[in-house]
Amino acid sequence: MSIKHPSTKKPGVVTWIVFLISIGVVIITIASAIFPAMVLGSMNGFPKYPMSIDVYETGILAYPITVTGAITGILIILHAMKKLPSAFSKSIKSISNLEVSSRTATVAMIVILGAYVGFTAGEIFQGEQWEDYKRMVEPKLQAWSVDQFFQIRGNPLSYFLLTTSMSVFGNYKVLAFVSSIALSILVYFITYAMSGKRLAGLVSLGIVLSSTIFLTYDTSITYPSFWVLFYLLSLFTVYRAWPLSPFFFMLAILSKPLSVLFIPMTLFYIYRSEISQKKKIMITIPYGIILASVVLMPYFSNVSFTNNITFDSHQFWSGFTAVASQFRFDWFILVFLLPLVVGLFMLARNGIRHAESAMALILGMLLLAPIISGLSTYTNNPYRFVPLVVFFAMGVGMVFSSRVNQAGVSQSSEQS
Repeated sequence: MSIKHPSTKKPGVVTWIVFLISIGVVIITIASAIFPAMVLGSMNGFPKYPMSIDVYETGILAYPITVTGAITGILIILHAMKKLPSAFSKSIKSISNLEVSSRTATVAMIVILGAYVGFTAGEIFQGEQWEDYKRMVEPKLQAWSVDQFFQIRGNPLSYFLLTTSMSVFGNYKVLAFVSSIALSILVYFITYAMSGKRLAGLVSLGIVLSSTIFLTYDTSITYPSFWVLFYLLSLFTVYRAWPLSPFFFMLAILSKPLSVLFIPMTLFYIYRSEISQKKKIMITIPYGIILASVVLMPYFSNVSFTNNITFDSHQFWSGFTAVASQFRFDWFILVFLLPLVVGLFMLARNGIRHAESAMALILGMLLLAPIISGLSTYTNNPYRFVPLVVFFAMGVGMVFSSRVNQAGVSQSSEQS
């Protein structure tokens, strides 16, 4: 079995395009966190309030983000000038070379997941707190039948799984909780597969389980994580069992139609993967069919994903402020978003292709909020950012394991 090693080619045009777009979107996003009123308050035609608004009034995360960004910029300049202190470079190298054994990783996962389950399990016996549950979800669950699964409306798979949970366990929340546990485990394995290091997977697992957004919705009936789990499975199986990737993607769409917007991210992930060209073509064809079905569906049925689409520039820009607002409690992600993207680009410069994919996944999620706001009447509720938490965690794992990134995945691709 041959094992491929990371190449040392200079970054190509695609890498630069992904990085420049990513860094631009990240700057706009963190600018909305530093100056919460600047983006919308500076727009012509923006509705004015009776009181005067200082568009340069700083937010609570202004100083941490500014200091972190300044340190990142200084390190980049010193690196370009080859002036980084040798002690600093050696420390970074020693940290990135750390690894744990399979037994240690297994024990660590059991301890981490055990603590998470122990502290969270009680939530499945608590009532649902969200207003949408009483208004929309509960009536649908009570009237749900299997026949509705084939009507291709809304999120039939989510309702099927929730009603199954009630039928089997007497509680709607059980399978929602199981889905969140499975998602956190999958984060470990996909990060390990992409990086080749178990420690990177543990770091990513820890970040996800410490996220306020993830912990807020991990047992929710109204906003279950089925769609995120199935989408991540569609990415994971690109290497492990590539014919299953489109199948899991369809499950994600059936769990939440919003997942269809992830197709560009998925196609890029496949394009930059290390599977053979033949497999790339074979796996892309079903995704092309899915995309064509979405576009043509309005012509053959009364179901459409594109009804009443109009572009609203004000709402589009408000989407960037939504990201900054919703992550105010997950401050770690906002503060280190810029350094992470820069770090992923540095890895991509060293030929580590998966770092580029992680950067593209983060970019796609950051753009999703303004796209939803600008083209629809939907709001950017916090639960929609659970994938961003996951992709951020995977990206951190990639940076942590930069020295041995592709070996693990290359092995698995040879096996598949």
